[in-house]
Amino acid sequence: MITHKCLSISKLGPIFVSKLTYYHMAELATALEFAKTAAEEFIDAAACGDHEGVSALLSSPSITMAESINALDKDGRSAFHYACLNDDVPMLTLLLNDDRTDVLLTSPRGESGLHMR
Repeated sequence: MITHKCLSISKLGPIFVSKLTYYHMAELATALEFAKTAAEEFIDAAACGDHEGVSALLSSPSITMAESINALDKDGRSAFHYACLNDDVPMLTLLLNDDRTDVLLTSPRGESGLHMR
């Protein structure tokens, strides 16, 4: 019996996986490489000063957004850290007005938002 799993990737659409050719596996790997998680999108938006994007994401009721607000990127920094690092007062206002933002969160190097420079 063959079981099929459906992978939904925006670039490729749904793919039913049973036997993949080398070509399909290469396309799938490329799509997965460029797929961002909700946390990565949130951190990138904050780091780039995308106030509208961050505001829209903060108003999202999704469970993943609650986890994304205080997520750390590959450098160990959160959206709050980047807002502090960039001296982005409007972004800080957005983040500080949300009770879910952890202002005491530290990077792996022990830096809080107040230590960012």
